[in-house]
Amino acid sequence: MGEANGERRHAARVESLGQAFVMIDGDAAASYRVENLSAGGALLCDGPPISSRETVQMVLRVEPLPLLEVGARVVWRGEGASPRQGVEFIGVDATTQDAIHDAVGAILAGERGATRGRLVSWMP
Repeated sequence: MGEANGERRHAARVESLGQAFVMIDGDAAASYRVENLSAGGALLCDGPPISSRETVQMVLRVEPLPLLEVGARVVWRGEGASPRQGVEFIGVDATTQDAIHDAVGAILAGERGATRGRLVSWMP
C-alpha cells in the first residue's frame, strides 16, 4: 500500500510488543498495546477511543527503549472486534525521535533486547 491508498509512511515501522499509557482528559491513564512503532508514530490496540481533536500525552514502554513521554494525536481509527488507532507523535524533540529511530533499527537488526519485532513496512 502506498500514498495512492492514503498511507504516508516515511520511516521504517516494526511490529512491537510494548505498551502505551495515554492520559485521557488530563488525569486518567488508559493502557494500550503498541502493535507497531516508527519514529513518527504508533499503532495502538486494546484500549478506549482517543479523541482525534486533542493532543494527548503518552508514556511508551517498548523494548529496548527507556520509558518515553511523547505527545500524540490520532490520525486514523479502525473499527471492529479489536479497535485500533494510529497515532502521530507531535512535539517530539530530536533526541527522543532519534531514540525511537535507533530502537526501530535495533529491532530490525535483531539486537539483544529487541528480538521480538519484525519489519512491517518501509517507505522512504
